[in-house]
Amino acid sequence: MLPTEPPVEPSDAQADTSAMICEEFFSVSEMEAFETTLAEGASDANSLSEFELWLQSLPCLETVELESYVVKTFPPRREFIIGLKLKGGDTVEKVITIEIVHDDQLKFLEMRELN
Repeated sequence: MLPTEPPVEPSDAQADTSAMICEEFFSVSEMEAFETTLAEGASDANSLSEFELWLQSLPCLETVELESYVVKTFPPRREFIIGLKLKGGDTVEKVITIEIVHDDQLKFLEMRELN
């Protein structure tokens, strides 16, 4: 950090860390670290819209689409289809499943291959 820059708030620091993670890697073996980042992003978001905006801000994601359906479980789940950029320029599509727990809190459940 340069001496002339104002101090960074914790939430900004987390966003910066997420962006650095996306810029520095994306080999298949490093997906677990990204899943941890997704879990943190989901738990920090106040709504699905906020989580979607956060996902769209990540430089490692080519596309982000919130599916229109609700998975009717208890608690309910929503799914995002993402285009994840890998090292070497390839993009792979994944499904992110988010659970909507009490008080509209979000919980990351999984990231899996798109069927």
